[in-house]
Amino acid sequence: MLETGEKAPDFELKAQDGKTYSLDSFEERFLILFFYPRGDSPG
Repeated sequence: MLETGEKAPDFELKAQDGKTYSLDSFEERFLILFFYPRGDSPG
């Protein structure tokens, strides 16, 4: 688990527009990562 202020490991995600984005593609920009539980789950 990451702690506040720690760097996140690089990863890639496919967006709705079909493009693939990696954490590296946002270098030198402010970025907020937000994770939430899967829909209809008890978490």
